[in-house]
Amino acid sequence: MKSQAPATHDDFDNPRPDAGEAEERTEDDLWFLPSPIEEEPDDPPPGPRVETRETAILDDWRKAEAGHAARLARVAGRLGALDDRLQRGPGGWRHRLALIEAADLSWFAGDRIAQDRLALWISMRLSGVQDDTASLARVGWAVRRLTSGPGPEVDLSAFLDRRDPEKLGDEAEPFADRAGCWLDLMAQASNLHPITRACMGFHLWSLAGLGQHGDQMEAAVTAARIASREGNGAIFAPLAMGGAGGLRVGGPPADRLACWLDGMEAASLTAMRHLDDIEVSRSP
Repeated sequence: MKSQAPATHDDFDNPRPDAGEAEERTEDDLWFLPSPIEEEPDDPPPGPRVETRETAILDDWRKAEAGHAARLARVAGRLGALDDRLQRGPGGWRHRLALIEAADLSWFAGDRIAQDRLALWISMRLSGVQDDTASLARVGWAVRRLTSGPGPEVDLSAFLDRRDPEKLGDEAEPFADRAGCWLDLMAQASNLHPITRACMGFHLWSLAGLGQHGDQMEAAVTAARIASREGNGAIFAPLAMGGAGGLRVGGPPADRLACWLDGMEAASLTAMRHLDDIEVSRSP
């Protein structure tokens, strides 16, 4: 048996020709390892750009509005007829509709304040033994905002009567910052119809961190003022009269806007019927 010759110094200095090929094959097999930084291309191939979340949200609402253009025009016509009638009628009509809308919204928000109790609270600050004064105050705020005052997009903090406490926690986000994000998104949607913008703002309310106890009431009143921004007689757009189904729907923006339009149309027709009843009751 012939013994193997020991490796000499020259063997390590001058490896066999096939050693480099074996090393090259070994490196080729490690295809899953990242390449060195210096070998990365300076100009990577173009790929799909990821849209920002805000842009995607606005695009979805633009598509929803385009898909419901005919229905939106019909609802806008209903609201325009209500606006014209309120302009020609006495100022008490607006206050009466605001009482009805605020009372209906209170049931949607969970406060459940009847119209007569709300009227007593607003006129004389009278409440029953079992009445929740905090709930009455919230619904009374809704009546004030539905009848007069600057809109929410002028000064949202003043519109909601909400201010941060003097000593805010280190981890707490100031209300002005949360409101600013929501207002910026609403400003970017300025090319949408006010009714569509109102629906979008309502459904993005909690996502912007604006919710607190009674946030549904605040969101609905804010949306009602935005929807009628172009009106002079109808300071707010009815949303809850005859039912608040349009405020409870979920799903994609197209479904939300469809239910929103149906609910607003039904509420506008209910408001017109209330005005008819008022005229009949006052006629000799």
